[in-house]
Amino acid sequence: MIGKWEEGKKWQKRVETLKAQCRDKDAEIEKLKKNNDMLRHAVDRLRVVVLLHSRLFLSRQQFCIIFRHI
Repeated sequence: MIGKWEEGKKWQKRVETLKAQCRDKDAEIEKLKKNNDMLRHAVDRLRVVVLLHSRLFLSRQQFCIIFRHI
């Protein structure tokens, strides 16, 4: 009887340890997801900036070409 009780306590402790590890990993996953979302938004904003700058650059080039021919 005492052996079964000790065995049960050992497994209970193991289960609690694994649950704690799962909570830690879940918290880490949430942190990484937030970081990933933040980086995705930053990349999207940079793509917009690059697109706007390239359009501005092209429009300036066309403007210069037009005035060279006048």
